[in-house]
Formats: sequence, C-alpha cells, structure tokens
Amino acid sequence: MHALFLDILVLFGIVLSCFLVFLIFSSKTFRNGVQIYFALSIISLSCWLCYTWFEDYVPANGVLEVISWDFLFPFAFLMYVLRAIGDPWGQDRRIWLLALPGLLLSLLQLLLFFLDFDPFDWWAEGDEATMEQLIEIRAFSFLPFALILTGLAHFKVSRAQQVPPPKRTWLRFNSLAIFLFLILWFFSDALAEVLQVAIWEYLLAATALFLIIVTYRGVHQLHLGPPKLPSPKPAANRPRISNRATQKVQKLQDLMDREKLYLDPHLSRSVVAQRLAISDGYLSEIMRTVLGTNFNDYINEYRVRTEIALFSTPRYDPF
Repeated sequence: MHALFLDILVLFGIVLSCFLVFLIFSSKTFRNGVQIYFALSIISLSCWLCYTWFEDYVPANGVLEVISWDFLFPFAFLMYVLRAIGDPWGQDRRIWLLALPGLLLSLLQLLLFFLDFDPFDWWAEGDEATMEQLIEIRAFSFLPFALILTGLAHFKVSRAQQVPPPKRTWLRFNSLAIFLFLILWFFSDALAEVLQVAIWEYLLAATALFLIIVTYRGVHQLHLGPPKLPSPKPAANRPRISNRATQKVQKLQDLMDREKLYLDPHLSRSVVAQRLAISDGYLSEIMRTVLGTNFNDYINEYRVRTEIALFSTPRYDPF
C-alpha cells in the first residue's frame, strides 16, 4: 500500500508537470526569453524523475538521466532565474561556459550509446561490485556542479531587491527547495545508513510533490490563463432590464471579445452604437442600467486588462 501510494504520487507529479509544459507552449503569452527555460527545467526534472522511479520500465541506457539531470536541469533552471529577475548574466553568452562540462558529458554519453559501448563495464571487467561503485561515482560526480548553479540562482534572487515581492517569493521558493533537495541527495547514502531507511524513495516522492506545487503555482505566476474580462458592476436602484437591452449588451460583449474593438484608439460611442444598430443615447442607457458603468470606463477596463496581459511578452517580462 505504501509503495502504491508513492507510485501514484510520482506519476501524478509527472503528469501534472507535462500538463504545465503544455500550457506554457500553447499559451498565447508564451515568451522565448523566460518561459522556455522554465519549461526546460520542468521537462528535465520530470524526465529524470520518470527514469529514476520507473527504471524497470524505461530502457536503462542512462542517456536520458545524464542529459536531463547532469546538464539540462541545473543550467536551464539557472537561466530561468537570471532571465526572470532581469540579471545581466542572463543575456551574457559567456554564461554558457558554465554549461560546458555537462554538455560535453552528455554528448559523450550519447556517442557511447550509439556506439553500444559501456566504459564502466569495460573498466570493471565484469566485476559487479566495481561496476556499482563506478556508477555511483558517475551519478554523484556532477551533483556539485548542479549545487553550484542552483546556489548561484538562489544567491541572485536574494540580492535582487528590485524584484516585486510575490515574484521574488516564487523564485526563492523554487531555488531554495531545489538546493535543499540536491544537498539531501548528495548525502543520501550516508543518511540511508544512519536512518536505516530507503531515503531515495522519499526524496523522489518529494520531487513529485514539488512538481505538483510548481504546476499549481506556475499557472498563476506565469499568467498562462486567459485575461479576465470586465464583469458587470452592481448599480443601485437598477431599473427593470428589457430583453432587447440584454441582447444588445450581449452583442456588445461579443464585439469586444471577437473583434477586439477596444484596441482601436479612435473608437467612439457613435461607432459602437452604429455596429449595434441603436442610438448613442440608448447605448449609454443600457450600459448604465445593465452593466452599471459608462462607455469610457467600459472600454478602458478592457484596455487595462489587455495591457496587463502584455506584461507577459519578452519586452515586458515579469518572470
């Protein structure tokens, strides 16, 4: 029962993270500068979790683990944080030098895979104990590299005083959680011996839980949902509303949603009234009685919400 619960938790975390990545790439506010690195971080972490937890069902060639865990994840996460806080390092091409060790290792592992050559098996000469030691050395050799990059990300976020508090809290949570996880993973063998518990299972389950939280928070923090439309305001002593007035208001909202008339800087009440086949005065009356607002406030509310959505473009990059 315990193992089944952990399996479901890990699988749920992987599925939700894939859903988040799908939302990122399909969102109308997708940005090449920041969200792509966030998506790469989630993809690489999910691939590593899938390979590690379900290794009995995934081809055990190690390529997926090396590329996702040793190279892609720590560097993509660092770039996500640097771009999100607007740090100059995020635009400096020399930052890619930090990814060079992981990139070379990944390319080497990929080459060995296609050549069908296992250097560990060759070095161990069939000795299983030596083989396991070599695998452990390789698995933990790049953890310091990941710790340095993740620690650098957390350091940069902590010093970014110009970042708004909600955004800063979001980034600090991500960087600190990942940094603590890497430390626990680095000392997992020692902790397992001291506690006499298979701590790896709980660490992987914690990773799945982290992906679930990030998915939930990421939808809000990255503004992946459609912008909220203006809602009718309550009006005191509102008179009885006729069916004709309700139909005209519905048609007005359809014009705003489909044709986005509010984007026209020269839009006037007369133009909208002509589109609705009513007089200017009747348009003002139904907007006051049905929506509880006037023409200028109604149009401006659409424009303001559109401008807020534009903050998700590369030029106005809040994350």
